[in-house]
Amino acid sequence: MNLGSALGRLGEIDEATRLLARAQALAPDDLQVIALQGLLAVDRGDLAEAGAILDRLSQARLDA
Repeated sequence: MNLGSALGRLGEIDEATRLLARAQALAPDDLQVIALQGLLAVDRGDLAEAGAILDRLSQARLDA
C-alpha cells in the first residue's frame, strides 16, 4: 500500500493503480487502500470512479 501511494505521488499512476488493485485483492475491506484508489482515480481524471469510491467509503463509515 505504501509503495502504491509513493508511486502515485511520483506520477506513476498506472503502476500505483496496479499495485493497489493487488492490495485490494488481498484486503478488500481495507479503507486506506480504497481511499488511495479514489485519489488515483482523481489523478487519472476518472471522476465517476472517484465518486463511486467515495460513496463506498462513506457507506463503510456508516456501517462501522
